[in-house]
Amino acid sequence: MTSVKKAISMVENMENVGVIFGGKYGVTCEEIDEKSVSDVLDEIDEDIPLILIDKLGANVKNILKRNSIYSNDLDDAMENVVDNNLENVLLIYRSNFSDLKNR
Repeated sequence: MTSVKKAISMVENMENVGVIFGGKYGVTCEEIDEKSVSDVLDEIDEDIPLILIDKLGANVKNILKRNSIYSNDLDDAMENVVDNNLENVLLIYRSNFSDLKNR
């Protein structure tokens, strides 16, 4: 979860920022530790919107203690970004590298 924590630390001081997190399972040889990533996401300031997507986001949502928004897919999440006038977005998304549509 070091990479997720590092990425979040780079945007936390930005204005008008949101975080989109989620993705698919089975896309790498290592699976993600949902509890550890939830702990990292719980540390994000509540003023920063957190949008969760896909199956990974749905499972993390059940563990989180902080407020979040769930979107079915990346397109819905981006619509939410536009609707909330967010100018800066950190996207952390696990996808299958060969799935060109989602990379």
